[in-house]
Amino acid sequence: MRLRSADPKAAPRIAYEFFSEPSDMDVFYEGYLRAMKLAQSKELTPFRGQLISPRTLPKTRAEAEGWLRSTAITAHHPAGTCAMGTGEDAVVDPQFCVRGMERLRVVDGSAMPDLVSAHINACILMMAEKAADLLRYKPEKQSQPALLKERPAPGQLVS
Repeated sequence: MRLRSADPKAAPRIAYEFFSEPSDMDVFYEGYLRAMKLAQSKELTPFRGQLISPRTLPKTRAEAEGWLRSTAITAHHPAGTCAMGTGEDAVVDPQFCVRGMERLRVVDGSAMPDLVSAHINACILMMAEKAADLLRYKPEKQSQPALLKERPAPGQLVS
């Protein structure tokens, strides 16, 4: 993200920088190969129609990467760009504080350390609730009522 101009009301310039990290393309290409193998499987033959895009299957990795780079888009749910963690590469600590900055927190999908396998909305709501608790200095919420600290035996009633 960069400033578009000195005008504070101007929208920022957002460049997603797809595949700027070499390992991004490695992972994407592996996903492409798995998807193509599945799509070309014998079991899916009755459901497979004419190839639409790309018009012909790439013959080399370079051809496939070229096609992937030209067609990759976002679903406008970028995540992990300011990943939370404790390691050197982490931008945000587990309390959502930006490392090296005072009084700045990031509480959105960019703080996710990795993608989830579902829509990210519920996860972001959970992160926001946790951050709100941290900002209000609330102690950790109990995952179980105090009465259930010790697990009851199977079939045992809990009063």
